[in-house]
Formats: sequence, structure tokens, C-alpha cells
Amino acid sequence: MRIAIDLDDTLFDNTIPFDVIKDLNLDPALRNQYTYHLKELGTEGHAECQKRFKMVEHMCAFKPTYGSKKKIKEWHSQKIYMACVTARDEKVKWGTVQMVQKHFPQITSIVLLGTFDKTEHFKENNYDIVIDDRPETLFDALKVGVKKCFLIRNHNTPHNHGYDIKDSRIVPVKGLKDIKL
Repeated sequence: MRIAIDLDDTLFDNTIPFDVIKDLNLDPALRNQYTYHLKELGTEGHAECQKRFKMVEHMCAFKPTYGSKKKIKEWHSQKIYMACVTARDEKVKWGTVQMVQKHFPQITSIVLLGTFDKTEHFKENNYDIVIDDRPETLFDALKVGVKKCFLIRNHNTPHNHGYDIKDSRIVPVKGLKDIKL
């Protein structure tokens, strides 16, 4: 079995939008209602998030999501191939690789695509399962032959709460710890 696992808000809690809301004294209610493109944070908030997304000191000090270490160890013991596939920018590649290797040494393939479109990578690598917090990524994965997807949907992912997932091949879960293969 081959699994592609997203990094931000899937393996690690990405706190940048929350930090920007706090640091710029934006309305705290935004923590529960921003979308994936962060436009609700206003011009300044959006720009600050984009800036931090390219900074190692912000992107490479996240903590693993609750229960993810245990789940990755479990899958590794079952001889499941796991790749971390992320849209992260090349500017944070070294720090990202270090962070993943430190917390998840069982994941030996770390792919930074620099784009949200992961379709070609999924197609070329013949994954059975994709785990991500971005519904569009999962819809694309299914189109190129991925058999099953898990949508991470929790307090860190208000950007995907408005999606009504009707495809039974996409299973919403709170975190990796909740996935049953």
C-alpha cells in the first residue's frame, strides 16, 4: 500500500493564520471562519501569512498533530509506504525536511511541490490513499486513480468546513489518529 500524506494541518499543526490573527490584533472570530486563500484576514493579514509561509523560522517549528506520531509508527510497522507530499515553497525545503525527519523518521520520501496542484505527482507515483486537508486536492487525486482519500477536518481547518463531500471515497476525519485503513 502507498500513502501520500499532506504536511500542514495533517502531519503538523500549522499555526500561521492563528498567529497572524493574534499578532495583527485581528478579530479573534476569524480563527473559525477563514477560507483556504485567507482573504478574510484582509490585505495586511493575507500578506503577512504569505510572507511567513516562506520563512523557515515560521514554517519549520510546528508540532505534530495529536496522535500522528503513533499512527505513522503503526503504519510503518505494517510495511506501508508513506510519502509526505506538500505544496510548500522551496525556500523552506531544508527546514521542512529536517522537521519531518525529526518527528517522523519512518517517512522517507518528502516531496515539496511548490504548488497546490499535486495531481501529476499522485498520477506518477500510483498512490492508493491520499490524506490532505484541501478538498480540491482529494477530488483531483480520485481523478488520477487514487482509490481512497481522507479529508482532515478539525479546529485547524476552518477553510474546509463548508464543503459538502458527497463522494464515498473521501472520508472526513479529525486527524491521522482516526484513520482506519
